[in-house]
Amino acid sequence: MMTREQKIAFIDKTAELLRKQGKRAVTQGSEPMCVYRTPDGCGCAIGVHVPPDVPVVEGIISARAAAARGGCAVSAGMFRHLGGADYNSEPDVDFLQDVQRCHDSGYARDGRTDLEDALFRLDLLKNQVAGLPLPG
Repeated sequence: MMTREQKIAFIDKTAELLRKQGKRAVTQGSEPMCVYRTPDGCGCAIGVHVPPDVPVVEGIISARAAAARGGCAVSAGMFRHLGGADYNSEPDVDFLQDVQRCHDSGYARDGRTDLEDALFRLDLLKNQVAGLPLPG
């Protein structure tokens, strides 16, 4: 199971990778949807950690079904590709899904771009993990 320090480091690395790519990973169109990986190589909060040679199956909940298609279903907790670690305990899966929700719920608001909002949400999660008070 991930320690508090490992979780904080994971959040920091996620924010660094998202800043580097400069945008959220979403589909094009009138109603953009978050995806693990876009055709141009951008990743979501979890997708940025999955090596590019590992196929990611979008929208698959069952890890077994994704494996049968030759990929990994990140939302199902198949996190073995994240830095070579094995994050398959239930609390770790819950944490990684919380990280993903920061990306998924990042939309332009309060003067922030959608990426800035996702990064703001990651900072809030980091404070929560660290046991720091949340802004009022």
